[in-house]
Amino acid sequence: HENWAENWKPEMAKKITNAAITNCDATFDAILASNDGTAGGAIQALLEEGLDGKIAVTGQDADLVACQCIAARTQAMSIYKPIKNLANRVAEIAVAMAHGTPIIVRKGVHNNQVEVHGLCGENGAGKSTTLKAISGMVKLAAGSIHYNGELIVGRTPNQMVQRGVAQVPEGRRIFKDLKVSENLRMGADIRKDKAGIESDLEMVFDLFPTLKERTSQLGGSLSGGEQQMLAIGRGLMAKPELLLLDEPS
Repeated sequence: HENWAENWKPEMAKKITNAAITNCDATFDAILASNDGTAGGAIQALLEEGLDGKIAVTGQDADLVACQCIAARTQAMSIYKPIKNLANRVAEIAVAMAHGTPIIVRKGVHNNQVEVHGLCGENGAGKSTTLKAISGMVKLAAGSIHYNGELIVGRTPNQMVQRGVAQVPEGRRIFKDLKVSENLRMGADIRKDKAGIESDLEMVFDLFPTLKERTSQLGGSLSGGEQQMLAIGRGLMAKPELLLLDEPS
């Protein structure tokens, strides 16, 4: 059930929660409040019915009252966001993109094993071309690319997959006339470790349970979102060290 407290007023959140308790007979599991103020209103309604602490309530802003409620176990959690810092960074990115400057956004665990990098830019800035150049799908007009200390300019896509680089292309590009299971196994085509392939297949199904329910369906019969899951799963089946995702959302 979804409802909004006008102007984030706690008293409105309380009324909405009171109505939900009555209409749903208190059978819901959680309340996701837009901020800690509305979370407080919801908690008041739960207190009146003796349901405080029994139904999880989440908020946002991590204000003092919310922290006290969390300590008292009447609120499950709150979220703190450094809004000013985020807003400043977004403004910088917007200005840079307006000038046609590609933006590299980084996020990750700096342990030399897990890193996530994002490439942002307007249409035609070269995002897809950059990924294709890394995976060997297009030739460089100038410059060089190194991967794991090795110059990889001129390598074929097959050679790059053997070196641990897999790409999930824009537009999914699944095999529409093959079954879901066959599409996934195509991603592991160069692998010889049968036990590892079966293990990774289960890993993909754990990530995307919908695919496990549709293993015998043709790829072309899936919805757009399911095809995207299939494309990402196929990329993971190559067991890559580097997974390139082109427009994955």
